[in-house]
Amino acid sequence: MKILYFGSVSSPYQNSFWNECNKFFDVKNIYLSAKEPGHEWQIPDEEFIFSLGYDQSKFKSFLRLFSYLRRSSPDIIMIGGYKMPFILFTIFWFLFKKTKVFLWLERPFLRGAIKTMMRNIYFKFLSFFVDGVFAIGEDARKIYKPFFNTVFNLPYSFQLDRFQEKKLQGGELKFVFLGQYIHRKGVLELVNSFKSLPKKNVSLTLAGGGLLTEEINSLVASEKNIKNVGYLDYSDVPLFLGEHDVFILPSKHDGWGVVICEAMAAGLFVVGTQHTSACNEYIVEKQNGLFVEVDSKSIEEKLNWCIENKQKALLGGLQNQNIISGSMSNAEVSAKKLVKFLESI
Repeated sequence: MKILYFGSVSSPYQNSFWNECNKFFDVKNIYLSAKEPGHEWQIPDEEFIFSLGYDQSKFKSFLRLFSYLRRSSPDIIMIGGYKMPFILFTIFWFLFKKTKVFLWLERPFLRGAIKTMMRNIYFKFLSFFVDGVFAIGEDARKIYKPFFNTVFNLPYSFQLDRFQEKKLQGGELKFVFLGQYIHRKGVLELVNSFKSLPKKNVSLTLAGGGLLTEEINSLVASEKNIKNVGYLDYSDVPLFLGEHDVFILPSKHDGWGVVICEAMAAGLFVVGTQHTSACNEYIVEKQNGLFVEVDSKSIEEKLNWCIENKQKALLGGLQNQNIISGSMSNAEVSAKKLVKFLESI
């Protein structure tokens, strides 16, 4: 079976998923651009990956897409987004060729009533031309189910062999944030909350980059137990996460949140929001994580809970490794389930 995936930008975790799928399918990937603002990911040197260079020239990227589609004959095409450039052209191209077309979609950002109504009308329009949706998590599945006949839960996934088995350790309780330094991620609220905590036997490490970097550096400059290590190479993430105990991401919206699953794979207790679909998928309150509101007071309360219940938090982190291993966030599991689903249609 031949699968063509058309997405906005290549990411390391998606590459690992497609590498796993290549054991069962003939997979080809085309992406609009080689890089995404806020990330330093680069398209790897893989023969199944091709970039259109949309960030350099929209017109030339369309010509490259047209040329690529003329040469391709997949059995299934998956499109990673409903607002992507060239999406309607691509859908109608493969309808003409009688190829099955699926969208692969995160939970959309919930906006006002009018924008939500217009978005829903667009979903209904798309439903006449595509065969179904691969929903990235249960939150997304519930949203797309009323509009599309076929909706299959296929979260983003990654290969777990990069992560080491976590063991209980003593000493200070180590909190960590890994993500973009932007307002949507709640990183400023986190830093201000942590600064209010007792300084003894706790630390916070921040890793990432973005528009708020200078402000964060200013906030933590005089804090001995808060450290900003900046942007990490993706290959360093498993070891880095494994050196900590509690992962916190007080995000105002994340359609999925792969980093939540990566923290679980590294054996960390997770503090996140109900605005992050991966948290809703896997976190059970006070067992393997906590839900927090995006305000400094709520964050401070949940950080204090972790400090006062350190042993529970550490054990919950160990539990997370087992949870994620058997989940669809494990690329080996999700690739096999995708095989069964595609064979069934």
